[in-house]
Amino acid sequence: MILVKNGARLKVYKYYLHNRKNLQSIVELEKFKAIFENSPISIEIYDREGNLIAANKACFSMFGIPDFETIKGYNLFFDPKLPKEKIKILKEGGTIIAESCFNFDEMPRKTKKSGKIWLNTYIGPVFKEGGKEIIGYQLQAQDITNYKKFEEALQKSEKKFKTLAENAPDAIMRINKNRRVIYLNPEVEKITGIKTDQFIGKTNEEMDMPRHLCNLWNKIFKITLRSKKSQNIQFDFPGPAGIKTYDLRVIPEFAADGSVESFLGISRDISRENKIKKELIDTKNYLDNLLNYANAPIIVWNPKFKITLFNHAFERLTGRKSNEVLGEELNILFPKDSKEKSMEYIRKAVAGLRWETVEIPILHKTGDIRIVLWNSANLYAPDGKTVSSTIAQGQDITERKLAEDALKQDKEQIENLLVDIASERDLLDVIKENTEAQLAYLDKDFNFLKVNSAYCRGSNYAESELIGKNHFDLFPNKENKMIFEKVRDTGKPVKFFAKPFAYKNQPEKGVTYWDWTLIPVKDDKNLVKGLVLSVFDVTNRILAEKKLENYAKELEKLNINLKNLQLAVENASDIILITDPDGKILFVNKAVEKLLGYKAEEVIGKKTNILGGEAPPKFFQKLWQTVNFKKKVFSGEIVNKTKNGEKFWAELNVSPVLDDKKNVICLIGIERNITDRKEVDQAKTEFISLAAHQLRTPLATISLSLEMLLRGIAGDISKDQKQYLKEIFNNTHKMAGLIDLFLNVSRIELGRLEVDPKPSQIIEIAKELEKEILPQCNEKKQKFKTYFEENLPTINIDYKILHIALENILANAVKYTPKGGKIYFKIEKTEEDIIFQISDTGYGIPKEQKSLLFTKLFRGNNVKSETEGIGLGLYITKNMIEQSGGKVWVKSEEDKGSEFYISIPLSGMKKKSLQLKAE
Repeated sequence: MILVKNGARLKVYKYYLHNRKNLQSIVELEKFKAIFENSPISIEIYDREGNLIAANKACFSMFGIPDFETIKGYNLFFDPKLPKEKIKILKEGGTIIAESCFNFDEMPRKTKKSGKIWLNTYIGPVFKEGGKEIIGYQLQAQDITNYKKFEEALQKSEKKFKTLAENAPDAIMRINKNRRVIYLNPEVEKITGIKTDQFIGKTNEEMDMPRHLCNLWNKIFKITLRSKKSQNIQFDFPGPAGIKTYDLRVIPEFAADGSVESFLGISRDISRENKIKKELIDTKNYLDNLLNYANAPIIVWNPKFKITLFNHAFERLTGRKSNEVLGEELNILFPKDSKEKSMEYIRKAVAGLRWETVEIPILHKTGDIRIVLWNSANLYAPDGKTVSSTIAQGQDITERKLAEDALKQDKEQIENLLVDIASERDLLDVIKENTEAQLAYLDKDFNFLKVNSAYCRGSNYAESELIGKNHFDLFPNKENKMIFEKVRDTGKPVKFFAKPFAYKNQPEKGVTYWDWTLIPVKDDKNLVKGLVLSVFDVTNRILAEKKLENYAKELEKLNINLKNLQLAVENASDIILITDPDGKILFVNKAVEKLLGYKAEEVIGKKTNILGGEAPPKFFQKLWQTVNFKKKVFSGEIVNKTKNGEKFWAELNVSPVLDDKKNVICLIGIERNITDRKEVDQAKTEFISLAAHQLRTPLATISLSLEMLLRGIAGDISKDQKQYLKEIFNNTHKMAGLIDLFLNVSRIELGRLEVDPKPSQIIEIAKELEKEILPQCNEKKQKFKTYFEENLPTINIDYKILHIALENILANAVKYTPKGGKIYFKIEKTEEDIIFQISDTGYGIPKEQKSLLFTKLFRGNNVKSETEGIGLGLYITKNMIEQSGGKVWVKSEEDKGSEFYISIPLSGMKKKSLQLKAE
């Protein structure tokens, strides 16, 4: 945009305005009128009294004025937008130069144009010859509205970025390509403890960052600059809050020419994430050990009552080792006289009944019988209905059972003993202070009379805060109060196992579980005079049991998935093998024997080359580099052979399996016989080549005959006949083009493409293509622009191959760009290559289809149906260029257009002679 500078007057007007006697005569000069009317700047001429006497076309266009008659009579001095002090300067003969753009919301004249426009305006006097007497005024204005809008949009964009960055939880910084900081948000200061102004304009080294971090950051910026792609690293940084681990993502920012202008660095604290990962691993190890090393005996059996798991505690309970009982019938664990009753419990458990404190006797290897209290849970198959196994956890209560039996036999003696204990407090104190059980003695109204230290610790009350207080004032619970009242009123004790309880004054403890007993204390008249409460915390045991149950369910699911996977691999129709990172075979499926003739024992432990496979050394080098170093999946085709020497084509896919540290632990190879497919493709390609050759000669004859008829060599033809012949000739020409396409495809696929590079001028090919493509662009009213770098070198190229490749891409650009679109053809030289760039504003390529772009017969699903094409041009282009030593790639976005690139090395194309018989 050209702006009128402060204090300047256009020289082209100065000559005429200063060398004529009156203003009207100046306006009427032919030479002045030509310049005046054709100026792109709005010009208005006023007389000494401020009356408008002339305005040019640019003025009419800018303000929407149809003609001069519309504004005739307008006076500059009465313009409300012009300040009075400036009018005074004008009248007194001064010059007004705008210090900034005048903003006119509405012009003081009839206009068709609406809305706000921004003008760069100059107002100055017109002098009579000699330069002293003012005879009028000139006003020059230029519309800079678009510039202002762009400037405002730019300011808003930058402001929006800063607003987002300033409030982001991550550290954000901008660094120019010289690695100097140009922006950072407040989060960086929190992480590093360094003030913002100490960063700006400096590199890492200048800010005294740790040397190893500087080296690491510099390396990642170099990689980003070279690859023009975002990169990620993790590093430890010693900030004010200590050493923390951060994830840094470096994103390149591009200039208008596509070069990297700066970098955007986004870093976040991942210390907590890493800690959580470690905790998850520790938890898994804990659960693995919990099963075998739990104090409680644990056993698992399947629906056929076969033992599938037997932990160490169960070994101690029975005196048997797990390897003695795994896979055996469950009934070997039960005494003979209770075996049937115990199996009845087992059958009910498999049917869905859950055990809760069921007594089942267990036979020890020595013949002793242990009484065990059992809890059980069923594990289900993925359908949620079928029982896959049952897990049971027990508690050996043999001694307790014997004690209970003795208690029943001597009930009266025990009750008298309890009375004696109540009366002899000293003895009770000795007992209660030497047990982990929490003991309390209450009167019949449930007031505390005596408590041991364990009860104080468990209730979080001091003894002085309990004695004399009512139990249910401190621990309100309607259900428990009813139990206390029942024991007091009936005189019968109660026992509970794993009864849940929540502390009202200590909610952070959550739900706890208790074994507790409430025994009445009677006087000599057998009346209850108090209660002895004994409680024991079993929370840890109950939680462990629940974790064990959940873990068992997960183990069962994993076992089912592994079995299904094993069946799928074993019976797959494709060859599947697993090797170590060095290629030593660890596993093969049944297909190896079926398809190759090798038994598993013949190949296990040997290198993969025992299975044959013919390919160039580069094929295997690329395979090992891809899976072992890049740690990515490798795919390719190879000629393999069976044990008896029969060869066949195979499609090979090799995938690396990585551990948590990204180290390769094994390789999985899948091989599929594609011989039939290759033979069919070969036959199709040869048929197309033969058919295309056979069609060439008759088409050439038809084309020549038509041309002779159109020239009138065979006699005059009518206008209608000529039109018909032209249509036949054009369609014949199209058919010949299709035949050339098919021949090029067959040459590529049959390996018959010959590359014969010779010294050539790149600019000559470019200009020839420009002449060929320009008429097609004009027909669709498309804008076609070129930029060819000066002094392009002469390099060795195959003229025909390069011409076909560029013509295919240019033709596609015209074909897939709507009318009125733009096409840009650019050639420039780098240090190593000649780069051809062809850009368009066409339909673009859908993101999900980019991987198919250079495949045979591909057409995007967004291409309009009326657009002709069969999808071979780009397939031919890519194969021809790459087989001659060049590269082809594309950048595209749907509905925004595409950029295709071809690069040819400065060393030239690689010569390729035919090894087969020429076509």
